[in-house]
Amino acid sequence: MQTWKEYYLHRSKLEHHMASGRPSADYTCLAMRGHKGKIVAMAYLSNNEHVFGAGKLRSVVCTASTDGTIRAWQVQEGIQIWSSPTQEVPFVKVITVPQYKLAISTDAHGTIKVWDGETGEELAAFSTSSSSCSLVTFSVNKQLFLAAATAGGAIYILEVPNLNQVSHITAFQNSSIDLLLCSPDKQWLVAGSTENADTSLKMNHPYLVLCLSTTVL
Repeated sequence: MQTWKEYYLHRSKLEHHMASGRPSADYTCLAMRGHKGKIVAMAYLSNNEHVFGAGKLRSVVCTASTDGTIRAWQVQEGIQIWSSPTQEVPFVKVITVPQYKLAISTDAHGTIKVWDGETGEELAAFSTSSSSCSLVTFSVNKQLFLAAATAGGAIYILEVPNLNQVSHITAFQNSSIDLLLCSPDKQWLVAGSTENADTSLKMNHPYLVLCLSTTVL
C-alpha cells in the first residue's frame, strides 16, 4: 500500500525531471506508429493498481482508428503488441475492461466487437445497425454486461464476452442517445439525449433511468 508521502515524493521527482527538459535522461517521449488512419479513441487496458516508482510496470493501451484496426501498445517502449485484422468500416470507439483483459469496440455501422486484450483475438460480434453507439459495462451477480445506446434511441443489454442479447428497449423515439452513464455502485444506468435541447437548460434534456439488477433478469 502506497502512502500519500510516497506518492508526493515520487510525483515531485517526476515533475522536477520534466521541468529540467532533458529528453531520454529525465523523461521519455515515444511515438506509437502503425495506424494508417486517424486515431479516434484510446483506453488503458492495464489494471489501475500501480505502485509508484516501481520499475517493472507494464502499461498497455488500446487504440481505435479510421484505418479499420484496433491495436494494443506497450506504453513504456511504444511497441505494438497486436493488431486486429483490417476491416473496411472505420472504428469509432474502444473501451476496455482491465480486470477481464477485454477490449470492446464499435464501428461506423454500429457493429460491436469484443477482443481478447492479450492476443487481439475477436471473441464475439453484435450488430446494432446504428451509425454510432455509446458503451458502458457493469456487473450483476458477478456476470459482466455491456449497455449499448444507439443513434436510433435504443438501448441493448448484452452479456460479455459472448454478446448474447439480454434485453432491448426503445428509450427515445426521435432522439439519439449521446449520454450514457453507469452509477458508481453499478446498479443504475442513466441515458440521455442532447438533441434539439437548449444546452443551458440541462434539466430539460430527455433522460431515462434503468435499474440494472431488474433489467438483466
